[in-house]
Amino acid sequence: MFSINKNSYLHNYFENMNPRLINRCVDKAREFSNIDEHDLDPPANRLTSEQPNIPVKNVDVTRRSLGFGRKAMPKLRRELHNKDQDVVIAAIETICDLVHDPERGYEAVNLKIIDRMVNLMSHESEVIRERTSRTLAVLAELAAGREAIVTNKSLLANIAACAEDTWAEIRIQVAALLEMIARFWKAADDLVQFGFIQILLSNLLTEDSEIQIMHLETLRSLMYETTGKIIAIESDGFNIFRPEVYTNAASVIMFCTLKTQGKLDAYKVKNLPKRLIHLSRNKLNPSTQIFAIKALSNICEHPKIRTEVQRKYFEQIKNIQVGDDPCIKSYKNQLLTVIGWVASSST
Repeated sequence: MFSINKNSYLHNYFENMNPRLINRCVDKAREFSNIDEHDLDPPANRLTSEQPNIPVKNVDVTRRSLGFGRKAMPKLRRELHNKDQDVVIAAIETICDLVHDPERGYEAVNLKIIDRMVNLMSHESEVIRERTSRTLAVLAELAAGREAIVTNKSLLANIAACAEDTWAEIRIQVAALLEMIARFWKAADDLVQFGFIQILLSNLLTEDSEIQIMHLETLRSLMYETTGKIIAIESDGFNIFRPEVYTNAASVIMFCTLKTQGKLDAYKVKNLPKRLIHLSRNKLNPSTQIFAIKALSNICEHPKIRTEVQRKYFEQIKNIQVGDDPCIKSYKNQLLTVIGWVASSST
């Protein structure tokens, strides 16, 4: 046993004495010839732990699947589809422990263990679904693991289903899995194409705060490119996010569209003027209203956007209620002046 508290009774009895000194005295009294490196000061810690892993809930330690050497991973792979669910759970748990070592992780990928876990993600047992999601999250730390996951469409479909599982423990593991996959831009593109932006957006309103934070991190990675941003906007992402999120987004758009390039990029984003007009009518949030009106004024300097806004939304802009705030009134008048350039240029 390699715990520093292996002689805990004596440690409690002699609280003022260094526990490592007590350990060495006990070993000497017992005439132990092997030196425990954890009794040294400072201790010589191992690169990998030799401590037995305490199994998580619902795993019987007496039936824990073990594997050693080159035959370990093939043996565990065979046990993934055993008729006994306890054997399957134990095999998944052991694989999860082993693949923390990158060398064993690549071995698992080469043996196509990820493909063997496709059906386990849709298993009737919630314990198996939770353990499988956690194992895949560890494998997703490897580039080859991420690639194997995102190229398997059946596995992605099961992951998407588990993202809405009735068990919160499973949803947490799936959220961690998706967040890990999305860190790499190439894998993030595959998630975007599969439709995970829409899935995560629909789950944000109903999830716990811990899962929401992970989903927001994943969405930030998925929306690194214009395609992801457009999908989020078209999926009503602004309404789903919290008020402070779309307020900050409107402020960023306002500053980004001050330059010509920003106006050109705004023209490529579908339904952006419509969304900004909707935010500009939010009189209960003056900050959002100001940012949205100023952003509209900036993008309407682009001729095509200005023509579209004048043709489709001019009456809505005229009816924006700004209250008694002279600042917001001034911004609204400036916006109407910019839109009016269409009429003046045509005459």
